[in-house]
Amino acid sequence: MEWNYLGHAGWLCVANGLRILFDPLLEKTHHGGVFEVVPRRTVNVPALRPDFIVITHAHTDHFDVPSLRRLARMDPDTVVITSDRLVEYAVKRLGFRTAHVAQGLERINLDGVQLLTTPSYADAVEWGMLVEHQSVVAWNQVDTVHRSPLDVRTTIDYAAQGLLVPSLAERVDLLLARWQPLCEIAPMLGEKSNFPHRAYASVLDELAAARPLAVVPASAGGRHVAPFDWINHFSHPVPMKRFLTDVRQRIPSVRAFEGAPGFRYIVDRNGANVEPRGASQLVHVEEHAAVDVPADEWRPVSVPDVRDHNPFNYGTGYAREVTSRWVREVLAPALARSYPAFRVSSPLSFALDLRFDGARDAYSIEVSSAGASVRARWDPHWDALNVLSGSQLCAVIEGRACWGDVLLSGGLRAFDRAYTVSEQGAQRANVGVTFVYYGLSYEESFQRFIERELEAV
Repeated sequence: MEWNYLGHAGWLCVANGLRILFDPLLEKTHHGGVFEVVPRRTVNVPALRPDFIVITHAHTDHFDVPSLRRLARMDPDTVVITSDRLVEYAVKRLGFRTAHVAQGLERINLDGVQLLTTPSYADAVEWGMLVEHQSVVAWNQVDTVHRSPLDVRTTIDYAAQGLLVPSLAERVDLLLARWQPLCEIAPMLGEKSNFPHRAYASVLDELAAARPLAVVPASAGGRHVAPFDWINHFSHPVPMKRFLTDVRQRIPSVRAFEGAPGFRYIVDRNGANVEPRGASQLVHVEEHAAVDVPADEWRPVSVPDVRDHNPFNYGTGYAREVTSRWVREVLAPALARSYPAFRVSSPLSFALDLRFDGARDAYSIEVSSAGASVRARWDPHWDALNVLSGSQLCAVIEGRACWGDVLLSGGLRAFDRAYTVSEQGAQRANVGVTFVYYGLSYEESFQRFIERELEAV
């Protein structure tokens, strides 16, 4: 079995003559141009020739519509396997004839190669996948979240029976590891920027629980581009070389390989090895491109103020009109409907600060059991505060972007001090810190964005 690394979460697995492509991200940038793949590389798309495409979950660095459109035009008979109904809908719109929505811990037999979806122990559906051929097993964890080493053992013990590979309970031959405790949205949500000691210790403990013979760090090969590149100082706290050293100390018997586009990792009954140029026919890496740049830049010192970079070139007057109407006609009524769930008895003040190129709009939305009222003014006594790039909010409303793009680009800051006080003391209100989501949920914004992407020529 061979695994060819294409960058970020993209892999081409070849086993028993089958070609399985994971999470293809074929363009140079993603998330509306917020990120670029690191190191910079060019994928030889015609050389991929996948029989199957696996889309592990519906985040745009894994579910990239432009990449899938290119692959559908090349071969609409390629079978897509996914975890998400929205992905199934989209790939059929793009022209793929067959798509299968797999459940967690579902076994899929592919002519001598077995796949088993592995669950993420979180609210989001972000499963990984075990691939088995001739009793050799590789686990592509992708963005899988484990709450503890016990979750890892639960998955592996089930898989050992489900794949009928008893040795899996004792070892994973090749682990493509989720390794980076990402901190990229901490500054946007007012969270601490110190090193996540507990989270990183858990990462190493969970890797050890898998009992891997070989490890490759994967699924964290991205970097913010200008003007959003300040976030690189916050997002990747562990450099890859440091991680490899830590893994070898935590699991002395393991073979820990660098994860780099263009590398090929071969695993069989004799173990795992790496060919540094083995996948060079599939992906061309720019000369002198630095693999370790995002992690080595971790310097969480200061957070700049929100600026409107206007990536969609809106006229300021138009964007202000669209957002003003949305605040009054959509957001305020949605907050009023949600008031009973906030678990407070007094009114709450939601302050919205919108930044435009050369202008600024402030709104105070007072919400109580009587409804909501909107004033175009700043309220220094706010209970919850959202600061946004005005043009990006306009883009989300129109489906040209989704909330993930705004959050990950630093175009949103969210804070809350909403609480209620009684004779028993102070208790935090049940208010979502990103209160703009009450007007348009994260999931609905993503669906709007995908619909617009599918309509693009």
